Amino acid sequence: MKTTKYLFFLSLIGLLFFCNGYVWATSLSTLKGTKWYLERMTEQDTSVSSKITSKLFKQGAQQISFEKNGKYDARNLLGLDSLKGFFIETNHTLVLSNEAGNAYYWVFEFQNKTSDSLTVQFVNYSAKPSIINLTFKPMTKQLEEIVLMQNNQPKYADFKGDWEWNFDGKKVLIQLNQVGKEVLGTHCYGVDCQYNYSLSGTVEADTATLQVKDRNTLEILGVAKLIRLSDGTLSWRLDKNEKGKIVTVEKIQLNQPKSTINNKEKTKTDNPKKM
Repeated sequence: MKTTKYLFFLSLIGLLFFCNGYVWATSLSTLKGTKWYLERMTEQDTSVSSKITSKLFKQGAQQISFEKNGKYDARNLLGLDSLKGFFIETNHTLVLSNEAGNAYYWVFEFQNKTSDSLTVQFVNYSAKPSIINLTFKPMTKQLEEIVLMQNNQPKYADFKGDWEWNFDGKKVLIQLNQVGKEVLGTHCYGVDCQYNYSLSGTVEADTATLQVKDRNTLEILGVAKLIRLSDGTLSWRLDKNEKGKIVTVEKIQLNQPKSTINNKEKTKTDNPKKM
């Protein structure tokens, strides 16, 4: 009987230690010295949610860090590129102020606050009033490296290759070479490319702005706008000079020749990615 009581007593002590350890491991008394990324956002009005999260809503991209000196630093949070200031936390609320500390941006109400999950809620008044729940997860070193790699990737489209357009007996052929943001190429049209021009310019995002020059005199004849479309084609719009006036040629769509596409597919087959 004594042995049973003794074992029960030891078990009770172990259980208490386990519970205390679990609470200590998961509870979070203060946000100071922690860093988080926005994992999920839910809102009654999903259209507003999609607008807010449309900017860089990738894993780890929307971040907020809480320094030990009471300052916070947010990146891409709720569509804003950068946000800094002071934060105040109580048992129930989190307030983010501006850098001067004399005005606040957001007031959140804590729904959950542990070492591995942070959920806050606030009312959005910018459209029609609606409650928004934000769930954050701890930012890890591995995830920071992934985000850094994503941010360092070129933020412009690739226009390199051969492009053509055929309509009503007219043929347009554009050949482009691209190094970084710089693009050089040629543009010809007509039977056997009897009209030839050189192209040069730069890329911003999904648009290449190219000067169209006479290949013999190097006179600038116009400006072309190329837009990389999501279906893999290019939209071509040409503004050309005619006696000092700019004439806009109607937009056309360029496709890659089938031979080029087949060569790319063959290259992928011949050189499969290593798993």
